[in-house]
Amino acid sequence: MGKIGEPVKCANDGCDTIFIRKTSTEKYCCDECKKDAINRKRREKRHGRSNFTPGVSRCAYCGKEFWQKTKNNIYCCEKCCRRALKKKAAQEKGKEIKTRKPKQQVPEKHIMPKEMFVKRLSNDLFWAHK
Repeated sequence: MGKIGEPVKCANDGCDTIFIRKTSTEKYCCDECKKDAINRKRREKRHGRSNFTPGVSRCAYCGKEFWQKTKNNIYCCEKCCRRALKKKAAQEKGKEIKTRKPKQQVPEKHIMPKEMFVKRLSNDLFWAHK
């Protein structure tokens, strides 16, 4: 620790100001230099621990390609993540996962044209209030 009243160079790398200490623990000439130095250290720490470069990756569940935002992204969406966790939990218990059957499509002959629907609806409304 330094002495009070001692002239010291600012600890911020971008600042060459020499100032007189008011306390024994003072390292920076002003609040801006202090904030700048703290932010720079945080940025260096954040970038130093990760050599990640965003890019295209394959989903671990469905195999679809997606844009990976962080190095921990292994699924393309939340849905795939939940399904993978459910599958893993079921395998640990020794159970098989039930998969849904695809919905059967309604044949087109049952679909009513819009004109008929409007005509039928107006007719039903007409007789409903009489």
